[in-house]
Amino acid sequence: MRRNKYIFLCPVVILSFILALFFTIAAVSCKGANSNPELEENNENKILQADSESDGAAPETGQEGNDINSNEKLPGDKIIKVINEMLKQQVPPFNALLFLDRNISLLERKDACRAVDSVEKLLIVYQAKYSEMLSVEEGQDFQKQLNDFVAGYGKINNGEINMEQAAHIWDEELSSLLDEIFESGFKLVNFEGTWFAVIDYSRLLPYCSHVSEDYAASFAFKAVESDKIYIKDAALKITWDEISVRLLNAEDFLIKYPKSEKYYEMAGKYYDFLAAYITGANNTPSFDYDTNRFRPEVLESYNSMVNNNKYAGFFTAFLVKNLIKTIEENDYLMNEAVREFIKQSNQEAEQYFGAKNPYA
Repeated sequence: MRRNKYIFLCPVVILSFILALFFTIAAVSCKGANSNPELEENNENKILQADSESDGAAPETGQEGNDINSNEKLPGDKIIKVINEMLKQQVPPFNALLFLDRNISLLERKDACRAVDSVEKLLIVYQAKYSEMLSVEEGQDFQKQLNDFVAGYGKINNGEINMEQAAHIWDEELSSLLDEIFESGFKLVNFEGTWFAVIDYSRLLPYCSHVSEDYAASFAFKAVESDKIYIKDAALKITWDEISVRLLNAEDFLIKYPKSEKYYEMAGKYYDFLAAYITGANNTPSFDYDTNRFRPEVLESYNSMVNNNKYAGFFTAFLVKNLIKTIEENDYLMNEAVREFIKQSNQEAEQYFGAKNPYA
């Protein structure tokens, strides 16, 4: 990765401690962890620091004089401390991802969950940071450059630019920023004419074998979302059946993991897909704007769901079955009676799952 002004340095006093701790932890990292030699060389001095002055103690070397090359497993709280310091200092996410690649195998599952949580929070912070950089950066019109590149490149038709395609961008400032964005676990996606950095959750999938089942399920769900974004420019980009699958997968999570720390987040995902499945989006509604009649492909998907025995006990299948009945009773039209049913259904979903439904 090219070094550039977009990489933010932490205070020197923090750098010195995390660097010392880095070499302790790196010595016992699992052999299978991924690493990028170029990235490592350019950024080691920013990945780990620790505040050796804060407690006046040197990094631990193990019991009975063991040195840093000992195979002794490091306490999870030390690794968590480094990750949390990265979040606090808001260092670019590729630092945290590289560090976690090396060290997540050393953590117990509960600590691995904490570590991945912190990394995800850092990604969320940088999703806004990078999108802002793409919009305004010292007079550079990166948005125009990206649009001009897409117009001239001729191989981009899905509103996304990947790393291989971006390698053909010659502007040094923009190219360096995009290098960092991709290495930090993001995709470059166009929404309504503007390019944004979007978290690529497939980057977190390698951690799934180290975290709890509910965490793994939530990241797998979000990876599907980021791999194929379901709504863009006020239009659905996947089929009704695909929306149905995501909706039911969200409910399956809520059924299996009612005490998960990810429960309310996944409930929010459920409500989003429920709204999309019942009413569609502004530019792809579930009914025809001219006639108000429900689209045949929508009704076909509804019937397919309720006739699948796999989902017989799901709240969603019960709701959709009653929705079909209501639609039939109203001559397959989206009218006030159907809208009232949808409103009540959203309220029932909120009561059933015990989580706030923004559509209720």
